[in-house]
Amino acid sequence: MEFKDTWHHNRTTLATDIEKYYKGRKTSNTGIQYVTLKDGMIVLSKYIERRDILLIRGEGFGVFVNTDGSYDIQYHGDPDTREWELTEIGKDAIAAKVREEVKKNLEYIQAHDNFFSDRPWLLCDGKTPEEAIEILRPYEFHVEKEKEPAEPVE
Repeated sequence: MEFKDTWHHNRTTLATDIEKYYKGRKTSNTGIQYVTLKDGMIVLSKYIERRDILLIRGEGFGVFVNTDGSYDIQYHGDPDTREWELTEIGKDAIAAKVREEVKKNLEYIQAHDNFFSDRPWLLCDGKTPEEAIEILRPYEFHVEKEKEPAEPVE
């Protein structure tokens, strides 16, 4: 089994996103996870809080990894070509890759644990973008610039 790459779903960059899309505006049609902008004020989003922070891409599947090391496998393509998913070898290879990526990304994972446990976006409801940026900036963790995944993964 081959893995193509690992992509960081960095959820901690909310301050940067607000600064880029909402600062100095009254409205925006750009959706940001956790919050939206209405009449120049931050409003909590009604969307589910996603907590997967790593995406390990393989041929015909994606592995979405959470901060606690748990993961979900999403398959795409023809279900008849996914014979490997039923084998212990396939499951073991995915589990080993998840452990490897978690070990490589401990600082990134800790930053997300803090972000998810403190839930600072809840403090931004009714604030201006500038106030929200001040609240959220201490939680930001930046990873090396990555290339966008070559193909979308759902």
